[in-house]
Amino acid sequence: MRRGGRVNVISLTSPDFATRYGTEPVDDVTPDLLYERQWVQSLLDCVHSRLAQEYERADKAELFRLLEPYLTYSEHAVSRGDVGRQLNLSPAAVGMSINRMRRRYGELLRAEVAATIDDASNIDEEVRM
Repeated sequence: MRRGGRVNVISLTSPDFATRYGTEPVDDVTPDLLYERQWVQSLLDCVHSRLAQEYERADKAELFRLLEPYLTYSEHAVSRGDVGRQLNLSPAAVGMSINRMRRRYGELLRAEVAATIDDASNIDEEVRM
């Protein structure tokens, strides 16, 4: 038996190849873009972890657990009313807690970005990218 016996051969020059694979979606993800996306995800994970640790140290782990979905406007977030009932907080206090969490997340994010650049005046530009 010859090598490659019982194997389907696909011609890269046949009209079928062009028709079949010409309609496949194009993946424009370059190695540079992939690296940048992974770097950003790593940075966001670090910020999230630091924020969770701060809440844990302040004995507010349950508050963090319930409000964390509000950082990203997740559809899995417990309603504000339910958060208030679970933590015995007024609706205004829940709203204020969400605002504080988001503000602190932003501060931590800016600090992480600042640690990666030379010129602090470029922080806003880096965060927008």
